[in-house]
Amino acid sequence: MKEGKFPTVAELVAGSDAGALDDYLFNLKTGGEVRLGFPGARSQTLAFTDGVKTAQATDLAQASELYAAGWELGSPGRPGVRVHFAGTRQERLVAPSEVYARPGDRA
Repeated sequence: MKEGKFPTVAELVAGSDAGALDDYLFNLKTGGEVRLGFPGARSQTLAFTDGVKTAQATDLAQASELYAAGWELGSPGRPGVRVHFAGTRQERLVAPSEVYARPGDRA
């Protein structure tokens, strides 16, 4: 990550239009591995907003479509990516530039 080999979530969404979010492993800039979306969810999701409405993207095709339409990561008044630490109920909202994606075992 420090060498810039892995894209941030924002770069991944902007530069990819196919694949599942579960095909990637995500790490915070500080190094901890996280999952995207809500704790306890079966699959990872990204929340997008147009400033009023919200939508959940479950794969990169949906995320890319929303991003191309001008939607931003986050919810109204709360920009960012919702992450949680695997196996816990601890979650937080972080800037898209602070979450890095790397291909997982399924990719």
